[in-house]
Amino acid sequence: MKLWWILLGLFVATATSGAHAQVEFIEGHGGVAGVDKSGKGAVLCMWQVLVTAQATREPCGVQRQPIDDEIDAGVAEIDLFIMANAKRFPATPDSLATEKANIVQIPLDALKKYPEARADICYATNAFHGMPAWPPEARQLAARAMRHSVRGLLSIPREPVMNPCL
Repeated sequence: MKLWWILLGLFVATATSGAHAQVEFIEGHGGVAGVDKSGKGAVLCMWQVLVTAQATREPCGVQRQPIDDEIDAGVAEIDLFIMANAKRFPATPDSLATEKANIVQIPLDALKKYPEARADICYATNAFHGMPAWPPEARQLAARAMRHSVRGLLSIPREPVMNPCL
């Protein structure tokens, strides 16, 4: 089994341990592993995916592209959304920074410990950045799609939750 799928399995198992269960999310506060009922998607899931893609781009050897600006903007917008809407477990810039560090710890450590599994670990980051042969127009289209996706996700104020994730 590929290491990427193992890491993804650990992430999903943690995130989906119960529809109304609490999981550690914000240091010292816990978080909501509830199910999004807005139809817009699970904010914390998207946030975790984008934070991971943001942190692994450089270690995975991917050059900065237009979509990276959208990933950065998406993370920043989701940060604000979380701080504005997390009522059960309020978030602060410091608690979000701590959680981001926790999120990226596994893939960054795995890149160091398992260099032979680099392709598997970097799969998601590479997927965000497209195939090397993609023309610039396709890369711009992917960046616009990312912007549209994040805006749609955040279009309804609600408690940020983790599920459904992936």
